[in-house]
Amino acid sequence: HSTTMARATHRTVHSQSHSRGGKRGFLLCLAALGASESSSSSSPSSSPSGMSTLALCQGIEESEEEHQDPFGGFPEEAIEFDHYNGVLVHLEKLPYGDWGTTPPSQEQFISQALDSWTRQGRKGIWMHVPPQQSQWIPILTQLGFDFHSVKKGHSSQHGMLLLTKWLDTHTENRLPQGPNHQVGIGAVVLKPDDPSKMLVVQERTGPAAAYNLWK
Repeated sequence: HSTTMARATHRTVHSQSHSRGGKRGFLLCLAALGASESSSSSSPSSSPSGMSTLALCQGIEESEEEHQDPFGGFPEEAIEFDHYNGVLVHLEKLPYGDWGTTPPSQEQFISQALDSWTRQGRKGIWMHVPPQQSQWIPILTQLGFDFHSVKKGHSSQHGMLLLTKWLDTHTENRLPQGPNHQVGIGAVVLKPDDPSKMLVVQERTGPAAAYNLWK
């Protein structure tokens, strides 16, 4: 009877640790198996399979770390990883309407992805949102994303809204801020073989075009 109960506890522990992953699953495993051994007549230092409690729980920990999805449930083509341990999510590469047709399912999907990336030690998340996926915006802001910048569209491509979130709660947000101003420059181009002459241009459109000015 004690062996059967220990085996059942082993199955339960593995199932629970799978939902938590990594270190948390490891600690849960030790606690649960310790309680099982103290209430059974079997040896307190080994599991029904003959493995030590420590080795068994370490195996569960390694198994969970191996099974963590680096893409957070997103299609591989929609995810990039930068050199700073960050994740770039391209929602424009998702099939429209196939990823969470209702807000609750979208929020749950993003929450699970953020939990997975947090366990993996990822830092910053960059979420690229095109107009056709704009239903994600209120959900992302509710989950702690902040507006970063907007990329203007051109030719046949739509614009893109960029939102960011910093996952590491032990360090300050190190993501660079978005552009907030423009810097103009001036230059004088002289003719190489005759420095007394310089390059000038004339605008075809705009306010200056009406005056035929050279500048």
